Amino acid sequence: HYPSLADWKQTLLHHGYQEPDSDDEDHTALIASLSPILNMASYGQPQYQWFKGVVKDPEAYFKQEKVFRNMWDAAQATDADTAELKKIPFQQFLRWTQSSVQKKKVFPLLGNLTGYLLAADFVYAGRVARPSVEDVGRVIARMRLGSLQGLIALGQPLTVKSKADDIVPSFKYVHDALEKAFTAEERDWMVFDPIMVEHALCKYSRMFGGDHGGSD
Repeated sequence: HYPSLADWKQTLLHHGYQEPDSDDEDHTALIASLSPILNMASYGQPQYQWFKGVVKDPEAYFKQEKVFRNMWDAAQATDADTAELKKIPFQQFLRWTQSSVQKKKVFPLLGNLTGYLLAADFVYAGRVARPSVEDVGRVIARMRLGSLQGLIALGQPLTVKSKADDIVPSFKYVHDALEKAFTAEERDWMVFDPIMVEHALCKYSRMFGGDHGGSD
């Protein structure tokens, strides 16, 4: 956790970060200075844009802190009688992660999958409202990654080109079947919810349906 942009920059400097040199066309020094603290191959083949992103993108991210606080304050100010309704709506948060201003993404390099995972983290942190089964089903339809492959591997009548109107009820069918299969105590123990089921489908697809990516 970095309270401010200055704290983030100080961490980079502490670990030996070197400013890019205009004479170093391959950016060898920059990459070497970041490699000890950043695993650029953690999600596959490293790309130079990730190294550049570490240098320039945090400023854009920290600028969004005020937007988040405004969303939270607005949610807290609503005239709702339950704590869940006083949280930022899931879909609103998700749209924010993918929004743009003057054709520039407010969160550079943050795609649909990472935006969804960030929303899920904030759900468990108590700041974003829990999504419905339908909400997560539509996320699966939009991403078309491992969780969709998991549904297909389970025998649901879907393809990678299926429409959201077909994917959502299939996800609900699997979710509800699993919900009935476990006791209340078991569901509490595993934190059973639509997010957990989506994640489990990704794992299932890796084990039985091939490696198609997903939210793991």
